[in-house]
Amino acid sequence: PTLCPCSFPVKMGDSNASWDSITEEEADKQIFLTSKNEWENSKCKLRVEKSLYKWGSKYNCIKVLEVDSGTVRVLKVAKENPSPEQYYDTVKIQSLGSLCCTLFCKVTPKTCKPSFLQCNIYMLKQRPNQPLILAEDLVEGDYTKKVVGILPATASKEDVLESHKFAMFSFYTFFQSEGGMAIDKVISASGMWSAPVIHSVDKTLGGAEDRGHDGIAKWKQEFCDRYSPLLSIEPDDLLKSNAKELIKRFEAEGFFGAVSEITDSPPKKAPPKDAAPVMRA
Repeated sequence: PTLCPCSFPVKMGDSNASWDSITEEEADKQIFLTSKNEWENSKCKLRVEKSLYKWGSKYNCIKVLEVDSGTVRVLKVAKENPSPEQYYDTVKIQSLGSLCCTLFCKVTPKTCKPSFLQCNIYMLKQRPNQPLILAEDLVEGDYTKKVVGILPATASKEDVLESHKFAMFSFYTFFQSEGGMAIDKVISASGMWSAPVIHSVDKTLGGAEDRGHDGIAKWKQEFCDRYSPLLSIEPDDLLKSNAKELIKRFEAEGFFGAVSEITDSPPKKAPPKDAAPVMRA
């Protein structure tokens, strides 16, 4: 298989053709099950639109219908040719972020329930060279992307609250992994997270952007620089905090916002298959 994008349309514009007018094609769907550290392969039938849905600097995006489930998703066709290993790493890293987020949301108040886009790979069996294509959940509405880290992107209330939620999520992951990993930043679009940058002590979890001990040390410094003065806790004591107790402190400080400010539910998605914990409870 290759990742050749040349067999896909480059037509811009209306992507709302009737699904019944599009020919079905066979594909292999590959999902990474983080809790089992293995890939799950299944056969499926797709209908792929012939016009682009969205386009950006790195990917052209095309709507695709999974025929059996009736789910509409998005194919992300790379404008450059990454290696198959890069696609597989992308899915594994995002699946790890999603699992960590699932565990985090089990212990957070309803004012702090972030969510990751689910990501997989399709191998299009009936196309030349059987190309591998990255796919994600379809998110309707404004899909403007922004980087979310410990420091807010802007001084707006929305960005400040999202940075607090991300900071607590990243600390929870650091705590649960006993200091073995830290999630440095994510991409946010329409309130959904993706593309986590992960640092791990042995550089095995975060792919090309994993900076190992140096990345974790930088994350710890940034976390303490922001929250040690905000919470009046010494840096060493802050990093030793119990994550569940720190979540309660964040909530008490109003870092997650008020319940009355929750106006929209996140986009409905199928729950991840691998929701079993892989870190300490």
